[in-house]
Amino acid sequence: MVPALVIVVPFSAFGLLRVDGMLWFLTAGLCVLAASMALSDPWAGAMAGYAVIRWLIPPRALGLETAMLVVLGLGLMVTAQSLPKQWDRMAKAAITIAALAQVAVATGQEYLYDPLWLGFAQNPTTKLHGTLGNPMYMGTFVGIAGSVAPVVLLPLMAWGVYLSRSATAALALASGLLVRWRSQWKVSLPAAAAILSWVFWARGRDLYTWKHRLAIWMVAGREWVRFPSAVLFGFGPGAWLRAWPSVGQSRREMEVFAQAHNEYVQVGFDGGIVALALVGAWVWAHRRDLARSPWLPAAVAVAVVSVGFFPFQVPGTAVLSLMMVGVASRKGDA
Repeated sequence: MVPALVIVVPFSAFGLLRVDGMLWFLTAGLCVLAASMALSDPWAGAMAGYAVIRWLIPPRALGLETAMLVVLGLGLMVTAQSLPKQWDRMAKAAITIAALAQVAVATGQEYLYDPLWLGFAQNPTTKLHGTLGNPMYMGTFVGIAGSVAPVVLLPLMAWGVYLSRSATAALALASGLLVRWRSQWKVSLPAAAAILSWVFWARGRDLYTWKHRLAIWMVAGREWVRFPSAVLFGFGPGAWLRAWPSVGQSRREMEVFAQAHNEYVQVGFDGGIVALALVGAWVWAHRRDLARSPWLPAAVAVAVVSVGFFPFQVPGTAVLSLMMVGVASRKGDA
């Protein structure tokens, strides 16, 4: 607890001197939330406190909004850490039902019938997938949930990931299953390979979107290293949204990256090495709890999908991901 409070308390007090009016009360409230989190999860509290502190340093555009979401998200994760073990079965059932609902809606949409609107889709090129409005969102939700779903329902989860055509979602589900059955690799390895191959075939055997991701990460990296202060402290919460970069080989295929499509890159861009170090410290502090948790496959799926997607920035996947990481880091799981 001490390292986190050393970070949160003095810097938060200093930060309050830099705002006025109603922002003072809002900033004070965020500091109180960060400090309260530090009482039960010191490094989560430190991450929340750093987000509040960092937004106070100009430029501030979108900084307060981003800092608020970070603090609230970490608060949800810390709250999930107190979920009683007796509720685990109910929680898994609810998550599984929610994922199956996404698969059912996406299946109807795939065949030009949208059960959500009780009618046939008019334009198959613009139809949505699931209820989340985007195939990748739906695939990510199902991929993470599928890592802890009952074995008998795994084919349906794999079908949902297939419908999303998302390689990242397939990697999430495959990695979760590998961890879930790490002692039975003769079963888990072929299953993971089958899921990845199936989705790769459904995508048309191309990975062009990953070329764009790599290109934008390189652009961000070059911008990042130009400023020593940014390397250490980042450009501030919401900095990526302020940059709003795009990449593509031609105007026709230009892709706008409102998010980095990599949570680790975006955390480093916004918060620098300090933010990445706080995340690493949190993982290290919870390493034993994570290692023996029955929710570890879901936490690994979240960590993997974060390499090529932004699960903590989409409401539908953010709540699921934060809950999964929270219960996986719960103290005393056998």
